[in-house]
Amino acid sequence: MATQARQVAHDIRSPVAALEVASADTAELPEETRLLIHSAIDRIHDIANSLLNQQLSPPPTPGASVAHHLLTALINPLIGEKHLQFRSHPQVKIELCLDKSSNGLLAAVEPIEFKRLLSNLINNAVEAVDEHGGTVKVCLASRNGRALTSVQDDGKGIPPEILVKLGRRGETHGKRGGTGLGLYHARTTAESWGGSLTIVSEVGKGTTATVDLPQASASGATTDPRDVVLIDDDPLVRKTWKMAAARAGRRFSEFATFAEFMEAAPPLDRLTTVYVDADLGDGVNGAQESVRIRELGFERIYLATGHPAASFAGFTHLSGVVGKEPPWSDAPTV
Repeated sequence: MATQARQVAHDIRSPVAALEVASADTAELPEETRLLIHSAIDRIHDIANSLLNQQLSPPPTPGASVAHHLLTALINPLIGEKHLQFRSHPQVKIELCLDKSSNGLLAAVEPIEFKRLLSNLINNAVEAVDEHGGTVKVCLASRNGRALTSVQDDGKGIPPEILVKLGRRGETHGKRGGTGLGLYHARTTAESWGGSLTIVSEVGKGTTATVDLPQASASGATTDPRDVVLIDDDPLVRKTWKMAAARAGRRFSEFATFAEFMEAAPPLDRLTTVYVDADLGDGVNGAQESVRIRELGFERIYLATGHPAASFAGFTHLSGVVGKEPPWSDAPTV
């Protein structure tokens, strides 16, 4: 098995190199499509490097590579990748649902393994609805100090006698050529992070797989999680957010234009949470400008808009899409 893993990791580098060369000639593609292609190539690199490191390095100390990560920053690019992967399956809808509690939600995970885990769960859900069509929802929420990432489908469901076995090595259901390793990896990986994998299903109604992890504090971050920036051309929206931020104990900065933000950006900590209006006026597209914010090194970028999140699925650098109301539970609506 170790030899096979090394061989796969080695052999995959040549086609990835070819993809990198081809991806350099994508000037005619939309910006979000180019970002998605580069994101997918980076993830293949990560998987190959992970396989090699597992075989060439001594066994790591448990938890050594685990750190606190913003879960939306890991999930959102993967959703964009899945939209591209399954674009030839128009009968399947893949949706991302984030409630207010998911804003700034951190967990102690290893990013490559978390994406691998979630990718396998989404693939399983797509397969469950693929034949007759349906919806796959990837949801993130915080409940009682736990970070809950769930993958829901409205597919055929799993019989109870099979459901109780899933997550064990070699146990699978309804997947042609399946080995059961995907669910086994998801369960054991979640457990190694102090969490769990639960699968609930009803025949004829669908299945929900939930990864339950301890919610991490932001104590390891270099900036206070209360630091917030809003870029919005509407003075009423800025005033409403400012009032809500004060009540919620957030340190708040506001900018009416993207140009104002760019002038102030250099001294700002790159872990500051930045919210950008999708329509900044004068034809300025907030989603497009958010790409430049990411290039400056900011990691926590949200679009604040009344448009559906699916409209921005290609912007894989975004941590999420929220509404125009302040994203704090005690805030008033706009």
